[in-house]
Amino acid sequence: MKRYPWILLLSICLVPQAIAAGPDTATTEKSARTSDLSSDLDSFVRGAINEGLLTPVGEKHAEPPGSSGPEHLVTMPKADPEPSNGLPIEERYSACDSPYALDFTSVQEIGRYQEIYSVRETVGATKDKTVLPVALSEMAKAYIALGLYSEAIMSLKRTPGLDFAPYRNLATLMQNRNKPDVRFFKEMASCQKDSGIWFALAQLVAGQTDGVQTLQESLSGFRKLPLQLRIDYAALGIPELERLGEKALARKLIADFSEEQVANSPELRFVSALVSLDSGDSAAERTIVEFLDHPQFQEPALAAMLRRKRPMDPAYEEILLGDLMQK
Repeated sequence: MKRYPWILLLSICLVPQAIAAGPDTATTEKSARTSDLSSDLDSFVRGAINEGLLTPVGEKHAEPPGSSGPEHLVTMPKADPEPSNGLPIEERYSACDSPYALDFTSVQEIGRYQEIYSVRETVGATKDKTVLPVALSEMAKAYIALGLYSEAIMSLKRTPGLDFAPYRNLATLMQNRNKPDVRFFKEMASCQKDSGIWFALAQLVAGQTDGVQTLQESLSGFRKLPLQLRIDYAALGIPELERLGEKALARKLIADFSEEQVANSPELRFVSALVSLDSGDSAAERTIVEFLDHPQFQEPALAAMLRRKRPMDPAYEEILLGDLMQK
């Protein structure tokens, strides 16, 4: 109770200042703060999910039937987990008999997490079961375009079906937590030329040198991707290209980004420095050293430094050796 006079006194002192600020200034400042917070939220959500600090809402948090919850609460008729031939549903997907699924033209301009709300509302409001798969596909593409791969997988978790196999496999590839399904993307590329860009990345991530040639043949597809998806593609592909000595091809990927985009992206700053290590750029080596403490970049940074016989802290060498033994 003793706090109330002080609170009242403080409020009285602040009122004249608020009035003096004027409505226009307050509105401008509020708009600026909102924009900054929105940008920070995008980066925080994407980074936290990819680092495993946030977990997408799963089935145990699902709302009761009939409620208008998030997109992954929309249910579809249950499918048998195993078809009659005993093969998982994903393995029965045939790209040759399906339209190309990984066209991101419709979500090319999406850049903020808030922009996905309208897509989720469309899914939640869709009652026609013939239209629902299209809406779910658009939602998965929107998540992937934002780099929210865990969310994309979770949004399709309760909607099994052949139509969603490309999105699940692509999100898994971009997460880079498990060995990519190279065979899946090879089949897609054999029937759908535009899939070559993903086949190339799967090959590179899997350590297959053929991915270099595949990427050279499908490089034009890289430029058609949404910005965040291109950034994540470069972050996965360029370290593999650098390891294989294919710096010219790596530079072609980097060249697709503006200086501002490189400066604002930790992923692009890292891979740009990685490609410049042998050019006599001392700043590039300092940048690589700075990223040694970042889990996302630690392994490629350590490997690059060791290949060049740069002096390293023994503790870092032990970390790299431990990672390699686990693989």
